[in-house]
Amino acid sequence: MYLQLKFNNPTPGSTVNIYRGDAELDRANLSNPVATLSNGETTWRDNNVVRGKFYYYVFETVLGTDKVSTINFRIQATVRRGAGPSAIQMGDGDYGYYGSIESSEFINGTDLAGRLGFSGGASTTNVITWHKWVRNGKILYVPNGPLRSAISWKMLYEAGLVFGVDGPGPYNAQSGDFNQKKTVTIGPDTYLVRLMRGYNDDYSVFPPGTTVNEPMEAFTCEWDDLLYPLYQFVPAAQRMANVASYTREQMRLQNQYANWVQEKPIASGSQAIRRGNAVTGRGSLSTRVPDTLTGAGSPYGWWPVLELIES
Repeated sequence: MYLQLKFNNPTPGSTVNIYRGDAELDRANLSNPVATLSNGETTWRDNNVVRGKFYYYVFETVLGTDKVSTINFRIQATVRRGAGPSAIQMGDGDYGYYGSIESSEFINGTDLAGRLGFSGGASTTNVITWHKWVRNGKILYVPNGPLRSAISWKMLYEAGLVFGVDGPGPYNAQSGDFNQKKTVTIGPDTYLVRLMRGYNDDYSVFPPGTTVNEPMEAFTCEWDDLLYPLYQFVPAAQRMANVASYTREQMRLQNQYANWVQEKPIASGSQAIRRGNAVTGRGSLSTRVPDTLTGAGSPYGWWPVLELIES
């Protein structure tokens, strides 16, 4: 297999020597680089690595008689699945947590909305942390809070941002069918942008049109699995130990920021389901409330999930 390395070279006109070892390299006695780059390259592919093995790399910048070397970078040769960490930190390949990635290294809320051509509602914040998961074979990224507020389910559906499928999805907003395949390209990867499932992974199972708190029905869904382990409290339906301890304020779970999920109580109904209505204590993420999907000024949030498209 190969390992693709990306790096910055802030010194124009310099040469970059790349050194590799099975153990930490002595930076005072570097010899026999595995690559020498002299055309301003910022990527290099190491075609001679073993999957799963750790390697140590040092980058040396040379300009005239001046030489500067980096620290040792310990990198594992793994199959890359999207941006961010490449090794599962908790859980497994069916349901696992990779780690976090800052918006400065991925995408922020303003840029995401702009690339999607979505201007509905109002921005809640631009500085976010994304959390990378694998669930049911899919690589998923969720931010640590909603990206926009004052949005109706109808606005999201008509923008193609609810279901993440090439077609109208299982039900519409009673204003006609709109294609639900919206994607964004970030670096070398392309992602579907959609809402989380907030009740059941099975589209044929509809949530009741009533307000409930924990304990909820014995179904698994994306909202529970992707968000519960980020919150400082532990709802009854949480399936994994906490990987973060965000407060209600850090996750922007004030009353006006209850957030839309994919489901409707019935396919032909005028209501959709929102999750995360603020209540005291551990119920802040677990509340499920039905509400009108058509209100132009609905003060509810857009909390998207980005799903990696893999060939």
